[in-house]
Amino acid sequence: VNEDIQLRNEGVEPLLDSVALFSVEKTGTILSPIICLIVMVFFEQTQIAMQYNVRKNELGYYTLFACYMIPWTSVVDVFILNTQELIHGWRLYDYMAYQRFRFTTREYRWVLSSDTFDESISEGMQTMDLLCFSSQYYFIISVFAFAMLTNMFAITVFLRYEYNFLGDPAMPIIVLAIFLICEVIRLILCRIANVTVPYFNWHGLWAPKQLEGTMDDAIAAKLAIGEGRQADLEQERLELQALNSDRFRHRFWIGIAL
Repeated sequence: VNEDIQLRNEGVEPLLDSVALFSVEKTGTILSPIICLIVMVFFEQTQIAMQYNVRKNELGYYTLFACYMIPWTSVVDVFILNTQELIHGWRLYDYMAYQRFRFTTREYRWVLSSDTFDESISEGMQTMDLLCFSSQYYFIISVFAFAMLTNMFAITVFLRYEYNFLGDPAMPIIVLAIFLICEVIRLILCRIANVTVPYFNWHGLWAPKQLEGTMDDAIAAKLAIGEGRQADLEQERLELQALNSDRFRHRFWIGIAL
């Protein structure tokens, strides 16, 4: 127990915990307008707004306010994260740049398919670190958050109308139909995710980059193709070279420990 407490107070884990908390709060902020819209659309069924004496037309203002708060809270978050960097000495930008590099050069399309974890991090945070705070990470927490909200709305409607779903003879048919609909939607979305558009160099959703040869060869090919972006691509080459070096990892972890 003492070793676990010590690990959580030093190294990269405090930074990882702070970024995880920030990501969950930001996801909740973005989902807030959707929640207000659901409450407004199902105003009579949920009766949530009625319990607070909020009329249906007033929920539109709540939705607009929730949308209005998204950009402003993002600006405030920038200052908060910068302050945490200064107070705790965290290398937040270096860490996020390294995570972006890990996700870009991952082996599997779905990052959780990998069984390689960073054992220097406590077991409870290894999966979060593996997700690299990527789009797949935000996709997972968004789906789980929205699923919990819809379940809460469903339970609210059941309680309001005193509906016993376990006593409904049509319940097995409804559950089976829902599973079939979800499976059909899953197959359709998977098929759409695999669509490739060679003209836009689109190889499908979350398709990992297939690098042949060394990293220098890949960057050289990019420099040969993008004639008008030599400066940007040269900067990308330097960043990738730094991120892929042991010196960067050593400097990053030492900076975190200090």
